[in-house]
Amino acid sequence: MNKERIVVIPKEVQEKIDKEGLGEEFDKVIDKLQKGEIVGTPMDCQDLKVKLLCAECGTKNIMWYLEKNSNEVYYMCKDCKFSGWMYLGEYNKALKNNPECVFEDE
Repeated sequence: MNKERIVVIPKEVQEKIDKEGLGEEFDKVIDKLQKGEIVGTPMDCQDLKVKLLCAECGTKNIMWYLEKNSNEVYYMCKDCKFSGWMYLGEYNKALKNNPECVFEDE
């Protein structure tokens, strides 16, 4: 077991696994994840120039980037650490609906 890799399963997910009797199958998958035998698609991120202010603290000190493989937009405030993600369509809608919060990187 590689103790440098940790897999966290939320309680409600674990309850569903137990209820369906899938524990042994999931143990095998987790073991493969820990050994690095399951490799996903690498992220291909692009910094976004048009951004929204941090919704938590209002700062411009926030990172916004697009993950091109999934069309998901991720953000993280460097000041208060507020973070999350949304789909690209939701991001475009947020820009349109909140022009007072939009700014461009210099």
